[in-house]
Amino acid sequence: MKKNTAGGLCQQTLLRGLFFTLLLTLFSACGAGGENDSGGVATQPDQPSKNEVNQTSNIQVSESWDAKVVTKEFLRERNDFLTTKVAQNTVKVTTLKNKGTGFYLGMHKGFHIVATSAHVLTEVASCKFSTVFIQFPLAKKVFTCHELIGIWADVDFALMAIKSNASFFKTINPLKLAKRSPPKGSPLMSMGFGNEANSDLNMTLKEDKYCTIFSDTGVIRRISNQDNQRPINIPSMAVGCDFSTGDSGSAIIDKVSGQVTGITWSIMAPKDQMVRSNQFLDQLLSQRSADVWNDLALAVPVEEIRQSLIRWTNKVSISIFMTERRMIVEEILEK
Repeated sequence: MKKNTAGGLCQQTLLRGLFFTLLLTLFSACGAGGENDSGGVATQPDQPSKNEVNQTSNIQVSESWDAKVVTKEFLRERNDFLTTKVAQNTVKVTTLKNKGTGFYLGMHKGFHIVATSAHVLTEVASCKFSTVFIQFPLAKKVFTCHELIGIWADVDFALMAIKSNASFFKTINPLKLAKRSPPKGSPLMSMGFGNEANSDLNMTLKEDKYCTIFSDTGVIRRISNQDNQRPINIPSMAVGCDFSTGDSGSAIIDKVSGQVTGITWSIMAPKDQMVRSNQFLDQLLSQRSADVWNDLALAVPVEEIRQSLIRWTNKVSISIFMTERRMIVEEILEK
């Protein structure tokens, strides 16, 4: 990496040209919604099944596909505070190899903090040596990750810092992590950049009747990420939102509190035909059944994220370098 940063004028010019070529290439296809995102238990989270691509029937929950494209016009017509707030805080995350979704958690200790799934940042050891683009589509603003605050692989969670004095951030009312997840059947909403029926990789809203928690209240199951190189059992709750490849890292919002109740990590594809039946889904909601873990999407509950962050703050080494990061995490937990 020293060879790339320490050179003469010609070398610097060449590097600058390569950087902007990469930037244009990424955002010509961008929208941060595509490959190397959430898969299912049968495949790695960042490698969806081949049968899933462009086949809504293999990932659809309920009798209709209900992911709606979010635009400024859509938000004006809807005229709903929470929907607009979630849209303003939802970001596209793009690295050299991966794409996904993230969400803004506000300014903490002088840095703007964005959360996403850990597997979206695969092979990003540091933002100083790997370019990570963070795009706020509604505002048409793009930033780069200044620093990687931390990756908590045990809950597939990551935090990044943006360093900017842009007045744009003063217009956003950031999201907050809830203290705990709501009960089974509670109304949820989520926004992300899933690519199903969305070739332009726009932001889409998921919030139909079945975008809710299907697993029993307080029940968390640890599901393998099926990663041969780094196998981890991710604490999960089952949800019925219409997620597709590119939605990993999206915030799951409790519509009652307006807070983040979890983060999407697997779309569980391909799905059984049964989950396209509303009658079957109604039965799952009214009864206790192990079937909820077979085909519905998986999200890490906010309680598990909080516990992992708390454990980390309690054991992190005391140094100038790490103290600042710990203070940021502690402030997020206190909000």
